[in-house]
Amino acid sequence: MFDLVARVFKFYSARAKQLYPDGPIPFKMHTFPNQLMQSLPPPLTLLIYLSLAVSALAAGSTFASLALGLPPHFWTIPVAFAITLPYHLAILFLARVEPHGSPRVFSSGNNTWGFVASTFWTGALCTSVVTTILMARRDHRQQRDINLGCALCAWSLLEDGLIWSITLLSYRERRRVLYAAKWRPNGSSNGQSWSFNKPELAFPWRVHSHS
Repeated sequence: MFDLVARVFKFYSARAKQLYPDGPIPFKMHTFPNQLMQSLPPPLTLLIYLSLAVSALAAGSTFASLALGLPPHFWTIPVAFAITLPYHLAILFLARVEPHGSPRVFSSGNNTWGFVASTFWTGALCTSVVTTILMARRDHRQQRDINLGCALCAWSLLEDGLIWSITLLSYRERRRVLYAAKWRPNGSSNGQSWSFNKPELAFPWRVHSHS
């Protein structure tokens, strides 16, 4: 077994030396000349970072409040955060590796994911408001619990506005990018022809072979 692994390693090492005689394989992130995150408009980038911070604070406050005895209905906030976090990370990663104007950052799957996350935050907000109102109507509830419920409602309201803004801006940006790609000119020997261009597949890293 070890002999087989050694032979495979030796084979690929020799192959790599043939393809790259001048040095190691240039694995690096695909960056762009002007700035990072070129695929995202500046307002969208700021909103995503704000949403990450607010949703994390909302989830952390919810865990602390649940430990202090608040009703389990507030678990909707951490659930919404668990859906929102990978959505934001996926957009930021694609914006890092995709060129400007690539529709992959604003794909239909990402837009659907954004609408699902927004719906969950709206549900978390409604659940938090109703639960806080019910706690306020009960005499045995302490004022501390009511204040914590109001704070969670405020965090949920702020995040709900942020995530809906991000989702709607992403949807509008997707339509703009697809429209621009549809009418991008193609050069030809007889002149220019206007047609829809499918964007080139862009990977986080590229391996360039020497001919």
